[in-house]
Amino acid sequence: MNKKRSNLLKLAFKNIFSYKWINFKICFAFACLAFLVCLFTIYNQALTARRKEALESAVSANYVYVYGNPDEEQQELIDTYLGDCPRLDFFTCSFTGRIFKLYGVKPSYFLSQYLAIGLDGELLTADTDDVKITTMGGNFFTPRDYTELNRRFGLDSMIIGDMPENPEQAILSEPLLNAFGLSIEDVMDKEVSLYVRGEEEPFYVGGVSGILRNEYFELVGHQTILVVGIILHEDHPLFENGEYRYSYLPNDWLDYETASVLRKANMTYAGAALVDWIEDLDRLQILANNLYYIIGSALIIALVLTVFLMVGKYIKVFSRTSGIFLTFGLSRRRLYGLLFLQLMLICLISIPLSFALTFAGYKVINAILIMMRDINMGVSFVRLIGMFGIGIFTVVATAAIFFIYAIIKLRGQTVKQFLSTEVR
Repeated sequence: MNKKRSNLLKLAFKNIFSYKWINFKICFAFACLAFLVCLFTIYNQALTARRKEALESAVSANYVYVYGNPDEEQQELIDTYLGDCPRLDFFTCSFTGRIFKLYGVKPSYFLSQYLAIGLDGELLTADTDDVKITTMGGNFFTPRDYTELNRRFGLDSMIIGDMPENPEQAILSEPLLNAFGLSIEDVMDKEVSLYVRGEEEPFYVGGVSGILRNEYFELVGHQTILVVGIILHEDHPLFENGEYRYSYLPNDWLDYETASVLRKANMTYAGAALVDWIEDLDRLQILANNLYYIIGSALIIALVLTVFLMVGKYIKVFSRTSGIFLTFGLSRRRLYGLLFLQLMLICLISIPLSFALTFAGYKVINAILIMMRDINMGVSFVRLIGMFGIGIFTVVATAAIFFIYAIIKLRGQTVKQFLSTEVR
């Protein structure tokens, strides 16, 4: 039995190589059909997955930041767009007036060049001048900050150490320590004095209870907004004349139009750039769907018709060969088995070809999207397996329909009819 199967396989190979051109055309048609189905399906899935990934990896940006107590216009917008969503209240302290008095400039931020640190009897100045040092107090870490921190970095806490429990404790950020050439061990659990550089009296004297990790500044929601440098207890005297700040946490992502309305009222939506990017992504997905339903469907139908036009000629070629095989004693069952083996061999050649075409097409589209819209769909291992699976299914399904149609056409024909088949 195994020898018969081996002989049938050899016969299938010989038949394929005897009619190379028509077998190549069918193979290429199978591959192109799989390529179109794969490309549009995976492209659409990739955009959907990229959208989900972008939102999940940037949840810390889904908040609205309000400077000071909301005025009438801001409160109306809060009531309209934010409803009863959670709100965090905290303080910040501005050093602008003190810096202006000393240096005659009004910087947008309290920068490391204006800070001095007293440590172990020395007064240190920064090696790097442009590190932002927002001084804050109160509860400003959101649950979404922790969600993104854990998802992206596998961490459960922003802080190395502990939050301040009283006005004699403070947290310093890692970027701030780096600006002064200090390590965590240099300051942890030690007493430090913090000065506006040029002033004789420090604005803080006390211990360092913790360090704000570098990873906090890599969170999407805090790369440009709420860039914290120093955290003090909310009861610290520095905040007696401090300014209230508020973070509102929308229940869902706001759209770009809403973010624009809030910005005009001096309210900052941290996720504005992301939702603008998502809007572009959604437009591309709509375009992809339109292409799939109109152009893709037309091309697939054309390819299917092309395949079945080739089926007629393929059956005629196979019929002539079948008449010869039947004359020399090959059974009908083995004849159909031979046809099945030939189509499976064509499939085996078509599958890697379709995968290569799909992968190349996907890379080209991805390169165009990066160049035009800075959208990278990525090519993950799971997506590659998905492409491979869809390609195999499409090719095998087409070959199966091809086989069934061929069997229907061949069944009932006599040996004489097979031998008298004309091939044009």
